[in-house]
This record gives sequence, structure tokens and C-alpha cells, in this order.
Amino acid sequence: METVTLKDGTELPGEAVDSLFRRLQTLAADNPVAFCGLREKCRNSGFCFLGDTGEALKERALVEQDGSISEVTRSVVLNAVEGELLEIKLVSPLQPDPEQTVAARGFKLFGAVYG
Repeated sequence: METVTLKDGTELPGEAVDSLFRRLQTLAADNPVAFCGLREKCRNSGFCFLGDTGEALKERALVEQDGSISEVTRSVVLNAVEGELLEIKLVSPLQPDPEQTVAARGFKLFGAVYG
């Protein structure tokens, strides 16, 4: 099983991260209130979901039946959601590949430009 590295250095199974990220994309588009609530619950375990958002998250397997959040889900959410309040956005939770990043922008080493 392939593992991937999140921005915070956490290593997780790639399939789990991919599945969670796709569910987060759908949630952000379909139910932004639940999306915001999930992010807040990941930041603060004492946060209480508004209305039926907890049930919507359980249906998408983003929250456990007892209302808790798994460490895998928490890690992906905290690495994939940026911004505050109504300005939050979903971004890749993965740590950038240094080789791809350098190749994409080019770099200068000892006077020669690479990339």
C-alpha cells in the first residue's frame, strides 16, 4: 500500500487520503455549513455541530457514529483546509514534491538556471 506525506509530515495510506479528499470536495460544494463545522470540530473536539450537520457528516463517513473524528480524517482536514470563517478553501493536503516544485519554477545554482 502506497503512503503519502501530508503537509505536516504525517504519513497516511494514499487510498485513504484520496477517498477522504474526494468526500471533502463533495461536502464543500453540497453542504458548506457542514464543511465549516467539520473543520471546526477537527480544530476543537468540544465544538458542537449546528442542526443536522453532524448527521450529514456521519452519512458521508467523515464523522464516527459517536460524533468523534478519526485521526486520519482529522489529519487530512487540517492539512487540506486553509483560511478562516467564510474564507476557507480546500487545497491539496499533500506535502509538495520538492523535485516537482523546483522543476516547475526553475532554480539558479552557481550562476546556471535549471528547470
